[in-house]
This record gives sequence, structure tokens and C-alpha cells, in this order.
Amino acid sequence: MSTDPQESQPQAPVSPIAATSTSGRRSSPRSPACLWITTGEASAHLGISRKTLFRLKKRGILKQQRHWARKNPASPSSDLLWHVQRCEMALGRL
Repeated sequence: MSTDPQESQPQAPVSPIAATSTSGRRSSPRSPACLWITTGEASAHLGISRKTLFRLKKRGILKQQRHWARKNPASPSSDLLWHVQRCEMALGRL
């Protein structure tokens, strides 16, 4: 009977920080740590331009706190973060 030291160690859950690479960038929009991504990443992932993304926001198709949120809620000119899975659902892609 052999005992492997790795088998006896319990597996620690992966934290959102562990899902990022050494450069601090997120690994992929599908990992749990990457549900909220920047405007550039969202437009690239969805295959639409930044302008179209903001047009969908202005028309009310993508709603605040459901599909997008401000990085700094206290600043009206703050960068936006987008929930990529919810945006895909709103666009009928999931």
C-alpha cells in the first residue's frame, strides 16, 4: 500500500486571485473570476464594437447593475464593467 503525499492533502478551493495570470489579467471570460470584465474585453468577447455596446446600454437593452456597473459607483465618469454572461443572454446568444 503506497501513500502519495499529494493524495492525502485536501484540495483548497481556487480563489478569484488564483484565476488571474501573473500579469494580473483575467484568464478567460468564462471563469468565475471573470464574470465582470472591462468594456474592451466585453466588446471583443461579444464580437461587437464599443460603440454598439454603449448604444445597447443607452437603448435600455443592457441595464445597469444587471448587465453593467461602474467600477467606482461614486464617480459618474467611472469606467464600466460588464457581466458578459448576462450580456450574452440579453443578446440571445446563450
